[in-house]
Amino acid sequence: MTAPQFDYDNIPPEMQARRQWVLWGVGKNLNPKAVKIPRQAKNPTGPNASSTDPQTWAEFQEAHAWYQIGDARGIGYEITPADGLVAVDFDHCLDTAGNLLPPFDEWIKALPGYWELSQSGTGLHGFVRGTLPAGCSNKRRIDPQNADEREVELYVQERYIALTGALWGPQTALADAPSAQPGIDAILEQMHMRPEDAAAGAALPDVPDRPEEEITAIIKAALAKSPDFYTLWNWTERPGKLGNESKDDIAFVCSAWKATEYELSAGDLMHGLDASPWAQTKTNSPEKDHWDKWFACGARKDGAYRKNTALRAYQRAKQDEAAKIEGFTSLAANLPAGGVFTAAELDKMNLPPVQWAVPGLLPAGLSFLVAAPKMGKSWMALDLCLAVASGGEWLGRKVNQGPTLYLDLEDSANRAQARMRTLLDGFTAAPETCTFRLLAPILGPDLFKILDEWVTANPGAKVVCFDTFQKIKPATGKNETSYSADYRICAPLQSWAQQHNICVLLIHHTRKGTGSADIFEGINGSQGLMGSADAVLLLTKGEGRFAEEATLSVTGRDVGMDQYAARFNKATCRWELLGTVEEQARQSFESNPAVLTIKELTAGGEWKGTVQELAEEVLERYPDTDLPETAQGLRSYFSKVWPNLKYAGIEHKANRGAKQRTHILRKTR
Repeated sequence: MTAPQFDYDNIPPEMQARRQWVLWGVGKNLNPKAVKIPRQAKNPTGPNASSTDPQTWAEFQEAHAWYQIGDARGIGYEITPADGLVAVDFDHCLDTAGNLLPPFDEWIKALPGYWELSQSGTGLHGFVRGTLPAGCSNKRRIDPQNADEREVELYVQERYIALTGALWGPQTALADAPSAQPGIDAILEQMHMRPEDAAAGAALPDVPDRPEEEITAIIKAALAKSPDFYTLWNWTERPGKLGNESKDDIAFVCSAWKATEYELSAGDLMHGLDASPWAQTKTNSPEKDHWDKWFACGARKDGAYRKNTALRAYQRAKQDEAAKIEGFTSLAANLPAGGVFTAAELDKMNLPPVQWAVPGLLPAGLSFLVAAPKMGKSWMALDLCLAVASGGEWLGRKVNQGPTLYLDLEDSANRAQARMRTLLDGFTAAPETCTFRLLAPILGPDLFKILDEWVTANPGAKVVCFDTFQKIKPATGKNETSYSADYRICAPLQSWAQQHNICVLLIHHTRKGTGSADIFEGINGSQGLMGSADAVLLLTKGEGRFAEEATLSVTGRDVGMDQYAARFNKATCRWELLGTVEEQARQSFESNPAVLTIKELTAGGEWKGTVQELAEEVLERYPDTDLPETAQGLRSYFSKVWPNLKYAGIEHKANRGAKQRTHILRKTR
């Protein structure tokens, strides 16, 4: 940290000439918050100065005189629109060596003007030529999700800046300084501070009060599908994960907005969260666990803390959503030449987040969609390209809109047209930004020339899909292993995809059963394909290719490994995700007549009996249940039920007798 050397003679003459000066740090033994209170230079011990009342401001010389005799720690400047300046405040932007941290190091390059160290020595103040649009946000944390104090503030009115005159870095005289508007606009856009961003953030969902049981059902469903929300809901340690009560509350409510998909009003959401262990463990202790702020205003009333927490959490949720959905940005632009850097340099890099064509499923880079022949993968691929081009949904997920290129290398124009019209259902207009190509050369310079020309002609491109990979795959070289060949072939495609930050999707086939426990070994080819891929989507059917339901297994570098139950809708020719395989299995288990019967039998205490007696209890309650008729069949059937009863809070034990086995079922919770 560099201690600033105050020197108010360095203040630009244009600013010294204006009667817009106040004092700060007036008085002795001030607490940190009181230091920044603006005071009048005409009467330092009188009423505070006001940023909206020019009568409380003074000339530069008058304010400076109070500083020189020691009655004020410093002087401040009241910014107004008439100045033609933007006051820029970079908080905690310097490291311990005094170097600018990201993203400030890039921003300041486009902000020529007056720059000085702040009083703390960890931040900067700047005055540059430009303006701010009405309704924009003035303040934004760089990384609000973490305990990060870096912050940017921009003002043109109703704000005073406590100055030091301690010059920092290259200076540009304001009289000669060019407009910094491009740099200001870049910050507004990057940090979601534009008027349209602020308006969108303030537009909290307006939903009439729902019945209590409906709120509970929505919260329960959100907890079941969001691990992050579930973790924060059940968090009871103090302090919370972020070490600050307000930050932890906002993180909790932010996860709730996302998990409930904005289905509730702010009042109903906060009311639903009142039942959480996190909220219930709040107290009125000296540590300020915010019980009074969270609860005391009433369950559905908009007390200031509840209302502000809901709003700030909503804005953050929408910012996170925008960061995933907004256009791809170049990953390579921020890297040093040659891609060589130290660990310390890597730690300081301001790298954009992983970009997605479809959040959670298809990142920028090289991906594979693999299935057996005639399984419907081409329907899935074409649906993807149409959805991304038009900005719709794919497999029930919001996509990142942008131009797409579908290389339909196995179909005729007639079949491509028929499939597209089926997917567009006769009502949706065919998107202009989805390009079809029915012919392509083998992977090599000619093909990359085609791709480069298409990307140049389609800025913001998102997806290139090859249907199928086999149509462009070169032959294996002489004496070359299949692994080496596959990696050699795919590596240039992956590099091209990463260079342009585009999702390149290769449609590929599985091979006949390998007998391996790893289903991904069923991909036709060597492990070189998996090794070069950023994501792999494998579509399989357990009951033959004509079954409507299938499993979509997903894995990758930035993709969570998961399996989804999928179904091909023959009416629309679209694939739909029904939820994870685990969720489907849980639902199937909980609706099993045998499980429902066991829950009833153990509700009043312990139950003992044989599998034949249990089967009779099941059939008495659910006569249409299809149970095995033989004793051996029943033992096999119930052997699959016993291990999962623990998830229903039921304990199972078995005692082997001389002639039969008695099963003991007991509720544990």
